[in-house]
Amino acid sequence: NKELFRLASILINATMERDEHPEMFDKAFQALLTHAAKHFAGEERILAAYEYEDLEEHARLHRDLVERAGTFHQATVTNQLSTGQLIDFIIDDLVKGHMLKKDRKFYHLFRKML
Repeated sequence: NKELFRLASILINATMERDEHPEMFDKAFQALLTHAAKHFAGEERILAAYEYEDLEEHARLHRDLVERAGTFHQATVTNQLSTGQLIDFIIDDLVKGHMLKKDRKFYHLFRKML
């Protein structure tokens, strides 16, 4: 998760210079999205190994987040959505909303290991 926060920070900084350096913004966004997708895939493998009862629903949430992020990014590129709205989605839905809230639903699986 530290890497996700680091990449989100880079994206936020790139947002401030998007008009002058749109390629930096796009590169930062793609890096964040690629990392999130890898993180989700790894998380799903671990949850499958622990036979998490809501894995299918959790995996669907992952797919929806990645798809929405791509849609939001494209809307930003075509100026149908502001970069601020994209950043709000990244922070509120992807980072805070999912990783800090939704992921808590499976923490009980790992308490057994302690």
